[in-house]
Amino acid sequence: MVILKDSGLTFTQLPSGDGANVSITTILIHGESGEHLQTTISASVLDNKGQMSLIQAQGSVITYLRRYSLAAMLGIVTDED
Repeated sequence: MVILKDSGLTFTQLPSGDGANVSITTILIHGESGEHLQTTISASVLDNKGQMSLIQAQGSVITYLRRYSLAAMLGIVTDED
């Protein structure tokens, strides 16, 4: 995250959902100019539930969406395929 700071960039990620689906809105912000990019990604909680409780599945989907949304916005690879 030092590279983002050195570039004057920061981000925020806002979760939302309706119980069956979860969305993450990622906003990349340039502190000096105030310019920003925003994207929203969604996924079904019920399709990814498996043996987890509903709240565990929601947390898992939120974590996944946060990681991949930010990686896509920054154009980076987070792990090997």
